[in-house]
Amino acid sequence: MLVAGELALGLVLATGTGLLLQSLARIEVVNPGFQPRGVITGAFSLPENQYGKPEKQIALLRGVLDQLSRASTVTAAGAGFPLPFASGNIGASFHIEGRAIAPGDPGPHGDIRFVSPGYFTALGIPLLKGRFFADDDRIGSQPVAIVDENLAREYWPDEEPIGKRIQHNMQDPWSVIVGVVKHIRFTQLAGDESSTSGSQTASKGAYYFPMYQTQAPFGFLIAKSSGNPEALAGMIRQAVRDIDSNLPVSDVKTMEARVAESLGPQRFAAELLAVFAALALVLAAVGLYGLISYGVMQRVNEFGVRMALGAAPRDVVRMVLGQGLRLALAGTAAGIVAGIVLMRVMQSVLYGVSPADPLSFAGAAILLTVVALTACYVPARRAMRVDPMVALRYE
Repeated sequence: MLVAGELALGLVLATGTGLLLQSLARIEVVNPGFQPRGVITGAFSLPENQYGKPEKQIALLRGVLDQLSRASTVTAAGAGFPLPFASGNIGASFHIEGRAIAPGDPGPHGDIRFVSPGYFTALGIPLLKGRFFADDDRIGSQPVAIVDENLAREYWPDEEPIGKRIQHNMQDPWSVIVGVVKHIRFTQLAGDESSTSGSQTASKGAYYFPMYQTQAPFGFLIAKSSGNPEALAGMIRQAVRDIDSNLPVSDVKTMEARVAESLGPQRFAAELLAVFAALALVLAAVGLYGLISYGVMQRVNEFGVRMALGAAPRDVVRMVLGQGLRLALAGTAAGIVAGIVLMRVMQSVLYGVSPADPLSFAGAAILLTVVALTACYVPARRAMRVDPMVALRYE
């Protein structure tokens, strides 16, 4: 029972590892809604004593982006805050012109983002309707905004959102919606995302305001390269130094690296479970080997008598392996039953794979059987080599 229990535990852990690895493989191919390949990013923060006014902040930002855009290997440059897979998500309520809010109703809600011209192009976020922000969308011009397809579908299901006006705070001017862009994944590739308002579904919409019409005391610089994006790290730092030599750029990473880091918890869980599964299988193999070896030692004389009476060595091997295989099948059956029950706990961390996935259970069962037969092979060979004359003399 102990050995069968060890085998069952090994099967449960191996199955969990298989499920997590399948889930991870499916998550890695999820389309985030933008193109991370070839994009590098870096964070900046402007000192208040030097850049306290929005005009100074925007002037520096425009200068840095102009420097980056002139580089031969840069195909697009922009800035924004927050940044996908980098700085969390910010949820906020907003107002829609002409729509009353009932008492107790928080009103329309979405994720708010502040971006510069070039942001959408640098990240490869498709434009569905209207236009992107332009350099002319600056302080003193008509305030504008862009919404994503999910926000447009939620609050203007039967209307054209372009031309409608929204307002973030009561003291802010009304902004005209000039474009609709594709919805993007912002904090993780699958499952519910999170924002300052707590957990939310992946379908939550977002609305964008131009940085040139607000302020830019901090944010992320974004540059897209036609070659190796890591080569742009020095260009981003140099572009900032050319405008302000005392201003640092931190957290310089490719967008692909940021997306990969979001899968860190899933990878860690899979690796940890794989280690435990390997340990469980080793313990089960050692236990099974010890049990079968002990049984062979107790039956040495029996095997000798059988062989003296005409049993072939392969018949003895078949007997020993059969004993081990019966234990393996008992452990496998118990492990499958326990696994089907326990794997439901993993439902929340799996993506695109059922907790009762037959492929994972079958793979774990085959692995368990191979381990069991391997552990039984050495004692079986020992039994096969029993000298019948020695056994008969003993009897």
